Amino acid sequence: MTNSFTIPYRHGLTIGRALASTGSVGFSADDQIVSIGGVPISGNVGYQIKLNGRTVPATLLNYTIQPSDTVTLELYAL
Repeated sequence: MTNSFTIPYRHGLTIGRALASTGSVGFSADDQIVSIGGVPISGNVGYQIKLNGRTVPATLLNYTIQPSDTVTLELYAL
């Protein structure tokens, strides 16, 4: 599955909010990613977040992005 979204930049936009605004990423009550494209993240299904091509930990979902940044979310089977 491959989807691409263009999210309009606004001051204070974070990685997590950009992903949430796609409508394809599900979050738990404590702001952890729980599904991508309807696929639950559990067991042998994982994901990787990249900011401008560099892998970043999920703990940086609240990191503020810049107008030219690219956020990529990759879903994979372990």
